Amino acid sequence: MSVAALVLVSCGTPSERTDHLPADQLVLSVGSSGHGWSPFAVQAIHSPVISVYGDGRVVFTERTERDTMAPPEYLVVQADPDDVARFADEVEQRHLIDLGTDVGSPGVTDQATTTVTFHGRGDASELRVYAFGTRFEQDLPTIALENREALREVISDARELAEGDAEPFVPDAVHIYELTAGTAPDDDVPLWPGPDPATFTTDDPGLPGVITGDAAALVYTAARENPDARWLVDDDVMRLVVDPVP
Repeated sequence: MSVAALVLVSCGTPSERTDHLPADQLVLSVGSSGHGWSPFAVQAIHSPVISVYGDGRVVFTERTERDTMAPPEYLVVQADPDDVARFADEVEQRHLIDLGTDVGSPGVTDQATTTVTFHGRGDASELRVYAFGTRFEQDLPTIALENREALREVISDARELAEGDAEPFVPDAVHIYELTAGTAPDDDVPLWPGPDPATFTTDDPGLPGVITGDAAALVYTAARENPDARWLVDDDVMRLVVDPVP
């Protein structure tokens, strides 16, 4: 059943309306890890292409692949919480988003892994799909092909929830990954607009630092204009990648 059909159902009598999910519950999230040749910290960056919350918030980006160190531009739409709840119930009935679902593994190297998380009425679950593109899937078993197609339908239905008046998304928090700075570009390196990195950087390259509040919004906005992610901090150049993770 498509989301459009679900919208029609939601117009019934109050007794037919579905109970809302908790407002802050992340119902569905679709994100992608870095390619196999990427640095470890880059592989850990997985800002989702879409996130759906129980209160109807749908945060999404039109950028589906990370080809720059700048974070994607996110938009937010307010969907009907009834539609989100009905969408979640439909997804839950499929028993699709689970680590035990057979989605095969295409015989290609250095491709991204798409991670889909879902949380409906029951426990949260997750499904990871390697090389999630039809050009890689010709030799997969029938059941794997069917499950991949079903997952595309779920993602498409989630996208339909995002139809409406969109506004710029302002993150409450951002993750910061520190990479080796390497050789700085010839042009000017922008000043780091956030707090002192010593207050949030970690010793683990796969474990991000966190910035919250107004500083998070400021850093996110500046980072969108800095695809190289190199920043001037005092007299040093640091490579700090901003990951909003809505």
